[in-house]
Amino acid sequence: MANSEWKTNEYWKTVSVVVVLVFAGLATLAYALRMYAARISSGRFKVEDYLMGIGLLLSYGATVATILNAFNGVGVPSEELPPAEKSSLNFGSWIIQKFWPTSMAFIKISIIFFLRSLFGARPIVRRCLDVLSVIIALWATAALLTNIFQCWLPSYYYNKNQKGYCMPGQKQFFMAMGSLALIEDTVILLIPMPTIWTLKVKLRQKIAVTFILSLGSLVCILSLLRIIEFRSFVLTDLSSSSALESIFTCLEMNIATICGCLPLMRPVFRKFLTSTDGGRSYGQACLSSQPNFQSDFSSASSRSGASQFQKLSDVHSSATVVASKSKRSSSKRNETRTSSEIELKGIEVSTSMHQEVRPASIPDCND
Repeated sequence: MANSEWKTNEYWKTVSVVVVLVFAGLATLAYALRMYAARISSGRFKVEDYLMGIGLLLSYGATVATILNAFNGVGVPSEELPPAEKSSLNFGSWIIQKFWPTSMAFIKISIIFFLRSLFGARPIVRRCLDVLSVIIALWATAALLTNIFQCWLPSYYYNKNQKGYCMPGQKQFFMAMGSLALIEDTVILLIPMPTIWTLKVKLRQKIAVTFILSLGSLVCILSLLRIIEFRSFVLTDLSSSSALESIFTCLEMNIATICGCLPLMRPVFRKFLTSTDGGRSYGQACLSSQPNFQSDFSSASSRSGASQFQKLSDVHSSATVVASKSKRSSSKRNETRTSSEIELKGIEVSTSMHQEVRPASIPDCND
């Protein structure tokens, strides 16, 4: 192997290993935080949690194959590679094609389940999400089966030292599957937006939720870059033409996992802020005034015809409950109670005065 080709291999080896490992680790961390949040908030896991876990596990297959390709001459022209390394690299490319559609299908359907729990109260949104989930399942099945049998024998794709043939238009097929995936990602991104901006909640909540869900646009960008990279895909020289495409494939799966887990991490942040606050009861009081992403927006969606998000009487009763809890936890020296009872002709008059003194060192929640 020439010196320039060795440097090319070292460059792509380093980039492939570092990038895919870092983002695979971030995706794993995001999913772990999601599961921890589900445990401390409700104590049980939902269907979408398991679906996201399956999608993450399948993405590991593509990550491992990409790393193995990095040590089998990725970035170097195929004719410069020994036959064993060339066959191993082609097999790694074939494996990545199998894990990508299956992993993305589970991740996308998991996100759809989550969106359905938030905005499914609207029949049109629920129907759109149901239809989209069926389309994604059919797309993944078609992509997987075609990827497996694009050559006959299937092993002929990575081992040309046997009799076999491959279907015409393989590169066009890859681009078509990628284009359909991009359309699915875009539709998933756009479906909840009209509902969010018609909810009767504060503007800052609408902006915050829109921003969180808009992070999914990163998946669309990576999907587009992957399609563009397929334009220079050379099936007879996978070692030098598949390096960047493999990285984009892994990044697409990992970032989709991260974006699908981010909206469900609120209980973890709430627990962290509560434990690091100066006083636990004060931290809980402050956090109770913050919006709950899932419960607030799902209830607002189901009551979108109401004139108010929460009735004034409900607010008053909630404030009374919070105040009573705060009183019970306060020290007796901060509470002064004066009572006098006078019985006059069968009429009992009772006077009670309560005063709650709050330390000046504790800031107000609204500050």
